[in-house]
Amino acid sequence: MGIKNLSEGNIKLLKEMYKKGSITSASQDIYCGIGFYGAKDFLLKKGLIDSNGVNDKNQLIFKLTPKGKKLVELVVEIEKLLEIQGDELNV
Repeated sequence: MGIKNLSEGNIKLLKEMYKKGSITSASQDIYCGIGFYGAKDFLLKKGLIDSNGVNDKNQLIFKLTPKGKKLVELVVEIEKLLEIQGDELNV
């Protein structure tokens, strides 16, 4: 999987899971409607998230896998490096 295959929405969804610990289709704030399900399927297939049972409303709960957590941490680190580099170059 190349980094180019990850959409901005997918990265935001992974970051939201990282911050919240877990999400459901109803509790996430990135996608509205059917968009969440396409993103979820892609992230599951890539091994970045996993299903973690259901909540009291019978909604599937999703959480990051260790691979997903590592990816979020690396993306955040890259973003920090780019911010510093951009500031230093007055870009």
